[in-house]
Parts: sequence; C-alpha cells; structure tokens
Amino acid sequence: MPRSAPPPPKRGVIRIDDPPFGVTRNQIHAVCGNHSGIVEHPDGQLMIHIIMDRRTSKTGEIYVEFDTVREAENVIKRLSNTRSRQPIAKLLDRECRVRSSSQDELLKALFPAAKCNWRDGKPVFNLTRMDGSPAFTSFLDKEEIHYLKKFMIDSRKAKFCKFHPQRPFDCLTSTLQKYPRGYYEDQEVINLWETIVPTAKSSLEDRIKRDPVNFHFWHEYMRCLSRGEY
Repeated sequence: MPRSAPPPPKRGVIRIDDPPFGVTRNQIHAVCGNHSGIVEHPDGQLMIHIIMDRRTSKTGEIYVEFDTVREAENVIKRLSNTRSRQPIAKLLDRECRVRSSSQDELLKALFPAAKCNWRDGKPVFNLTRMDGSPAFTSFLDKEEIHYLKKFMIDSRKAKFCKFHPQRPFDCLTSTLQKYPRGYYEDQEVINLWETIVPTAKSSLEDRIKRDPVNFHFWHEYMRCLSRGEY
C-alpha cells in the first residue's frame, strides 16, 4: 500500500510590537533577512502583515509568516539581544520587541470585527448572542470597508497615514491574502472586488502618474492586485 504524502510543514509566525508608523515591508524584510524563509504569496508579495486599524488608519503590530516554525525561531534567535536578553528588531529609530506568534493570533488581529474564535488558522463559529442566535455576521463590517476605501482615495483624510500613504494598500493586500475562503464569503468578497479593489487600482494609477519618482513602489501594489488569485 503506497504511503500517503506527509502533511505540509506548519508555517511559523513572528510578531513585532509597537513599530513606527512609517515602517515599510522592505525594511521589515531586511531586518528578518533576505534568506530567512518568509512565505511568498502567489500575488508576488511576501507575507508581511502590517496591521492597520481600518477605521482610524493607525498602525498596529506586525506579523511575518515563514515557511516553517523552525525558520521563524531562527529569526527570533538571531534577533536576540545579549544586553536585554529579548529579541529586538531595529526599525527606523525604534527598537521593537519580537516574539513568536501563531496563525490564530494573526487572523484575530487582521479581522477584529469577526465574531468568532480561531483554531489552527480556521474560524470557529461557536459564539452566540443573548437570544441564542449566532454572533457571527461577517469577517469585515461595512464601516471598515468604507474607511479603507476612503483612505486609499485620499490618505490625507487619515490622521495616522497622512505621511505614509502606502499603509491602506498594505492593509488591503493582507486582507485579500488572508481572507478565509468558503465561510459566509460570497457577498463580502463581491463587495471587496466591486468596491475596494477597483478603487485601489484607480487610486494607484493616479499615484503612478503624479509620483513618477516612486513609480516602481506604487506599481508593485498594482501588480499584486492584478496577479492575485483571491
């Protein structure tokens, strides 16, 4: 009897706390190491998730996914500071604490409005309201979608990404990459593709025209939205 194929290795995740608002994916990649084993999504982006509050645009913690748990542990070990005895990532002018994390913690941070628990990277719908009805309605709420769209059109309206206009596009990329498939998704995914994604592409086209010096920077987001099989 032929042996079954071994299961794919479990991905490792690290969390970087209290990063500076202006940090970029490239800076995070450089801190982790160019050959550290960060997962590459089919859209071409590395799986580096800079959490943004979709309502306020405030930057939160950072999660980085690695091909294996061992690779994530190796990065934490390499960043360990002999003086403080804690893993530290130097981002811009700030020393940020680094620790091991999980898919469940990442998904909870990325979809805070989802009234569900997370287990092994999958949603568990066991929460109920006072009347006994399911608490879960969607992974994103209408307010989150409204403000994310607004901030992509004009980042000057967002207090915390006024000087870092790439942040809403980082948020959109991570949202599309990690959106749970096959769970109450039909109308929500339609809303994403019919409203947010076209808005993002239009805004990026405008930025490419107005900011030719950073053409490649903005074009990378456009390339990912065009290539991604979400």
